[in-house]
Amino acid sequence: MKTRFAAAAILGMVVVFVLAVAGTLIAKSRIPQTETAGAVASSADLRFQATKNLEIRKNVVLTSSDGVRLETNVLRWQGAEKRLWTDEPVRISRGGAVADGSSLEVRMGEEYTILGGRVRAVFSEGNQ
Repeated sequence: MKTRFAAAAILGMVVVFVLAVAGTLIAKSRIPQTETAGAVASSADLRFQATKNLEIRKNVVLTSSDGVRLETNVLRWQGAEKRLWTDEPVRISRGGAVADGSSLEVRMGEEYTILGGRVRAVFSEGNQ
């Protein structure tokens, strides 16, 4: 009699556990996906093919291999023209130098960069 009671109790706990897990999974699947608000570190190697276009949004932070850091909310790449640009406020920094502007355009093929709008640059002694 005691063994039947123990077996029934164990089976009851297993059923409750399975129902709790299933309920949690169902509830999570119905909650809409949200984007993270903080910066996410990535070591992605973004080598673009000639016809590929890309747009990155929300808290975009890129750091080049030589230490140049670019921060903006939207960054676009147009592969055919080898053009990188944003129409959002942008900050470019390296060592003790910081430049802020309201837009950025980089043409890789023509080898030029334009930091547009009201540009503010600060050069201070810092880590070089």
